[in-house]
Amino acid sequence: MDEEKKPEASEKDAERVGPYLNRQSAESLLHTLEGVLEEVRRMVSLMSDSHEPRLRWRLGWGVASAVTVCALLLALVRLAPVSQPPSALPALLRHEEPTAVETSGFHAWLSDTTLEEQPVLARPLPKEALKGQKRPPCTRYVEVELVGGCWMTHELKAPCPDTLFEYQGKCYAPSFSAKPPPSSLGQ
Repeated sequence: MDEEKKPEASEKDAERVGPYLNRQSAESLLHTLEGVLEEVRRMVSLMSDSHEPRLRWRLGWGVASAVTVCALLLALVRLAPVSQPPSALPALLRHEEPTAVETSGFHAWLSDTTLEEQPVLARPLPKEALKGQKRPPCTRYVEVELVGGCWMTHELKAPCPDTLFEYQGKCYAPSFSAKPPPSSLGQ
């Protein structure tokens, strides 16, 4: 009979102690879940902290790369030679004729790496004075009369740069007349 009383006692005890145990189980479960939640938050913060710098570095490198590419493209566009159509060439350049002029070659150990004789583009004087060019009488000691116009002798010797003309191994620049000042404002 004692055995029968024990189950009754345990049932009574369970009824009396049950809410306490259930409350304790719920509180311990809640406490455990709060601990798990706190650990998950800590892990998430560690994971996000480790990825944020990587993301920032990648973003920084991406922006720096884009800026570098843009700068290089801008430099290439600005430094690229712009070809002009033949009609846009100045009148002075239309009289150019290629002539072979001797240039000094390398006689030392570099002689086999370069061409010995390279033709040079020279600008000979035109057959007549240029349009708008000053006509004789030329200014004494400053200008020389050649092909019906006044020319200024330059210190440079042939081959001459593009802005000068060549005649008998010397460089010349054309002299132009100064435009007269306007005589009235209405014209």
